[in-house]
Amino acid sequence: MSFPSITNNQEFFSDHYLEAIIANDLKGLRSDWDTREHGDEYTPRRGVRTLRTPFDKLKQDAEAATVGRDLEPLQGLHDAILSALGFEPARHTIETARGEVVQVAVPVAHATTLPTGLRLVALEAVYATSSDEALGPDSRLIEPLMLDGSEIAEPTKAISLAFTVDDPPRHVLLVAGATVVLCARDSWPEGRYLAVDLDLALGRNDTKAQGELDTIAALFSRDALVPGETGEAIIDELGASSLKQAVGVSADLRDGVRRSVEDVANEIVNQRLAKNLRVYNEPDVARRLTRESLRFLYRILFLLYAEARPDLGIVPTLGEGYRDGYGLDRLRELALTELTTDHAINGTHLHDSLDILFELVNDGYHHEFAQQQFTESGDAIDDTGLI
Repeated sequence: MSFPSITNNQEFFSDHYLEAIIANDLKGLRSDWDTREHGDEYTPRRGVRTLRTPFDKLKQDAEAATVGRDLEPLQGLHDAILSALGFEPARHTIETARGEVVQVAVPVAHATTLPTGLRLVALEAVYATSSDEALGPDSRLIEPLMLDGSEIAEPTKAISLAFTVDDPPRHVLLVAGATVVLCARDSWPEGRYLAVDLDLALGRNDTKAQGELDTIAALFSRDALVPGETGEAIIDELGASSLKQAVGVSADLRDGVRRSVEDVANEIVNQRLAKNLRVYNEPDVARRLTRESLRFLYRILFLLYAEARPDLGIVPTLGEGYRDGYGLDRLRELALTELTTDHAINGTHLHDSLDILFELVNDGYHHEFAQQQFTESGDAIDDTGLI
């Protein structure tokens, strides 16, 4: 479920979760929207879809707005975006403190306050076409935060300050023209955030169920970020599910690597014993076996990654000769085949095949161009044959 307009920086959600699982976890929200829309009620999904009509005109007017000049067109664009996402624009300044001594003033375009305290604030920055630009050193807030009389206008510093006041919000939305950045208090210090390029998304106009605009509404709207009757916001439930999935994947990988090292090392021992070669009286045998087995596994993992990313040009995965004669898919199928003869059971075909593949990657396939491919982007090799 990845979309070009959405940036999952430093895995705000784990990439695997965002790609394969989150759509299922959003079924409840989407079902609620279906019911409300059937009754002709407003939903953020409908709001984001209808934002496309006024967006281009608002964007053109807002692009020319800069700090110190007429900011009304930019604020008009921000109002339309916030309203589409279900947040009522209401500009005001929150007077708070840090450490009960240092006074802090936070100008916001919207604030959601619950009985439990401040939940979300929306800050406004100058027009940006990407999250990197919106959070970059040249970006500026329309109205700076005030820290003990000093202005904090750089968005990254302002967001960090907003999260460290005495009554901090759970989330900060930075609205910067066509770019919206979602920051969470617990993950912002790690550089993790979620962002969307609305110009790109609205231009693509993917309005199908579970499509791009649907997903943007499901992740950035009030319905997702503010707790409902359950007492927990959907975005927090998604974050907990993402963490659970990531921990599960890490545990599976860790256990898989451990078992694989044991299998490889035991096979080395068995084959050496079968050939009457020394094993147990070799110096430091356990550490050496572990190290060499891990190296072997790392080479296989590298090849799996290289085959999954044909755009890198490391191995010619698009060539039929590679897929049918050398690739790991062929070896995977062989590994699942039940072996019945002594020759097959005790043979070394898998190892010999991997050895050839390792050698081709190191020395045979465009090896003389490998360094320049990584350092000179314009010098890509245009053939996909196997050398």
